[in-house]
This record gives sequence, C-alpha cells and structure tokens, in this order.
Amino acid sequence: MIAPDAIGPLARYAALVAEVPVIRLAEPDARALGLREGQIVQALVQSQGDSRFFDLAGRRFDLPSGWQNVAPGDPRWFRVGRQGEAFVLRPIANPVAATPSSAAGSVAGTAGASGAGALAAGGNASVALAPPLSPRLLELLSRPSGLSALAQILAPGQLESALIIAGAPDLARALVAARLRSDAISPQSIQKAVANSGLWGEALLFSGKQQGAQVDLKALLRQISRVLGARSAAAGAEVDDAIDDIERKQIESIQQSVDGRLVFSVMLPFADAPSASLRFERHPRGDQRGDGGYTIDFHIAPPRLGDLWMKTTVVETSVDVTVWARRAEVAEVVTAASGLLEGNLREAGLVLRAFHVVEGVRPDQLVPVDAPLTSGLDLKA
Repeated sequence: MIAPDAIGPLARYAALVAEVPVIRLAEPDARALGLREGQIVQALVQSQGDSRFFDLAGRRFDLPSGWQNVAPGDPRWFRVGRQGEAFVLRPIANPVAATPSSAAGSVAGTAGASGAGALAAGGNASVALAPPLSPRLLELLSRPSGLSALAQILAPGQLESALIIAGAPDLARALVAARLRSDAISPQSIQKAVANSGLWGEALLFSGKQQGAQVDLKALLRQISRVLGARSAAAGAEVDDAIDDIERKQIESIQQSVDGRLVFSVMLPFADAPSASLRFERHPRGDQRGDGGYTIDFHIAPPRLGDLWMKTTVVETSVDVTVWARRAEVAEVVTAASGLLEGNLREAGLVLRAFHVVEGVRPDQLVPVDAPLTSGLDLKA
C-alpha cells in the first residue's frame, strides 16, 4: 500500500493565487499593446473618483474583485504568458531589485521594447500585490504549460524496470496497478485514473478524505524519485521534472477556476501504449456555449491505431464530436462508427448534433506526437 507522503499542500498555492489572481487580456488587446509571451512589464492601479481600474497603455480593464482595496500608484512587475486563447499577466517579484545594477537596465529595456513601453517606465498601468510569492511558486508559474516530461517518464515499463533494478519491486507493482490497459477500458477505470492522477492529492489530504488504498500518482512519483535518486542524481531529477509538470497543472487549474469555470488537464498512464492526455473544461455561466456546457479533449496513441485526438463539446443535451486520425484507414473506421455512437448517446438522453472525422494531426494537439516516448533514465545505474 502506497501512502501519500508529506508534500507541499495545494491549499497554500490556492490561497496565494486566490489573493493574487492573474490579469487576463484578450489576444487582440494584448497584440495591440505589443505584449509578447515571456515579456516582463511594470504596471500601476489607477483610480477616478470612487472607482478603480486597470489602465494598460491607455486601455481600461476591470480590476479583479480581490484587488478593489489596493492603493493606487504602487508599481509592481508582471510576466506576460498565455492561458488558453488569452494572454495573462502573472505577478512576479521585482526583477530589478534582485538584479545587479549592470543588468537592471537590460530588464527594464526588455520590458519597454514594445508598444507597452510605458509600463516599464512606470506609466499608465496596473496593480498592487498581496504578499510576495514564494520562489517555489514563482518557479512553477514560469514553467511552460505542458506534460512532456511526465509523458517521457511514464513510457510503458520504463520506471518499473528501473525500480526492479533498484531493489524496489513494491513500488514497481504499485505503478503497474496505476496504469490502464487499452484492451480493458471502461468509464470506471478512466474515472479512477483521473482521480488518482496526482492533481487532487493535496486537496483530499486537506479535506481528510484521502484513502490510504488509493495510489496518488504524484505521491508515488515522489517515492520513486527518492529511490532512483539515491542511485543516480540524473534519474531522480527526471522524475522530479515530471512531478513539476503535475504541480504546474495544479496551479493552472486554480488560476482558471473563476466565474464558474472549471479546467483541468491530466495524463493517464497506460501499460501497453503511450500515456493519454485528457483536458476537461466546464464553461462558465453566460458562456456562448451554454450554461452547464463542457468540453473534453482527449489524445491517445495505441500502437495499432496511431495518434487519435477527440474533441467533444456538450451543451445541454447536444453533443458535437470531432476526431483527428493520423492514419487514413483509422479515419475510415471511426467514420463508420458514428451510427453506434449516436445510438449510445441517444440511450443516455443526448443528441449527436455533429460528428466530423479529419485525417491528419490535430492543429492544436495536446501532446507533441513527435516527442520521444523514452526517457534518458539510466536503467543500469
């Protein structure tokens, strides 16, 4: 039995991010301001009468509810990033204060190099911060949003072999038990894999609902990191990098869970195929896709079928499905199965409104299909 070990509580991250939410900008607004991903900008909150607003290079934006009581004029720093289709400004520590004077000018110059140059000069913009974020949280916030390190680590059989060589067969068996099999998929097995994906571990511990019999993937990977790291620092670092992928997704889910929106992304390990990626989004109230609507994106790559991407959008009782298949023969099989899917949905009280099959790679694929499926772990270490 694998018991979750002492890990940084997600509740601490949640509290920090809740106090300092990101500022979301629509892509046209961000482009008009000359913002680019990775750029650092300085901003200020402005006030007019009793109202306070976010003034970014002459454009006004509403302040998040948690920032209505901040004092106008306090300069703070933000890093420009992407969150789905929107640009976001994430608060960071003052980079100039932490940078030698010889480099400080370079930082300010980078921030002011675009049409948003007034920000770096202390003009027009934005927001006073709550208490500074921890270095660990800032490190995770600056990490690219993706699961490539986790996908490499979870290549079928790889960690199990390393654990057996390291003399930890119990951990190897626990990892085998946590994997799905492509020939034994069921709604229950997927639900269990999502619940044990590592995304919810701290929240369950915090609520007292974590069951000892459950195998939380992140807690399991932490134990694996200790075992493999004792034999090879490089092997332990690769597992730690995969854990960081999970924690980055945890923070991202918190940041995006506003106004009734719920978004989470997980990776489901398979025993006989590369891991599957799943992204779930519940749309907020008033969304054009309808109250209570949601979207599920799924990517699998079983050896017999190759890469398959599926996007399912549900609004009330209507279901739209789009499938991308790399192989022409697989696309034909999927197309022929539309009638069966329509019947199954009808039994569940749903209507298949649209069903499209595209031969080729999904343009905004969740996981790079060319990413290596094996890691650099030294299994002989």
